[in-house]
Amino acid sequence: MKKLLALSFFSMFVASQAHAGFISAVNGDDMAGISVTVTLDDNSSETIVWGATGLNTGGAFGSLGIDGWSLVESGDTIGGNDGSGLFGVWTLANYTGQAIKSLFVDLSATSVVFDTEFFDLSGNGSLAGRQFTYDDRFAAVNAGFSMNYMDELFRGLTITGQQGNLLADRGEFGFMIDTDIVTVPAPATLSILALSLLGLAARSRRKQA
Repeated sequence: MKKLLALSFFSMFVASQAHAGFISAVNGDDMAGISVTVTLDDNSSETIVWGATGLNTGGAFGSLGIDGWSLVESGDTIGGNDGSGLFGVWTLANYTGQAIKSLFVDLSATSVVFDTEFFDLSGNGSLAGRQFTYDDRFAAVNAGFSMNYMDELFRGLTITGQQGNLLADRGEFGFMIDTDIVTVPAPATLSILALSLLGLAARSRRKQA
């Protein structure tokens, strides 16, 4: 019995170390189904579901205010410079006639996650990511991640201004943050343990019978 118990816990440990599966090259059109919430200076808000808009491009388009707002992204979200300019930039455009107070990007309805580290230090299989960076022509902003999936991977991102609103009543704000798609969920350690213990209990009952 002791040997079986030790084997059960060893199997649980090995399984808990197994990697999830990830697609690390994610473009704007791969993120359909995520949601974007914009809150204006008067505290009115609008949530729009993201959709594909073209090759490697996707976005969310709101109707608040005079001419609305949008958040779009094109190219691999890890971002970079291909010689002709930056790619992978998320661009928030505001034409509502009011300042935008905050932006919330919610990935929880999909298999998309934010990968917030340049290097895969966690060893979870998600490969290199990108820390949040933004257009430094703007005043300092706060970026807060929420809904932790595992390690450095998150499902929520909230961006606000440090000293007031995030974006004036008309204009654009650009930032970069990498995303991955989870293809194989990480193993649930507690579920593995529960199943192992149930198996041992059943075996014990059979021996007693």
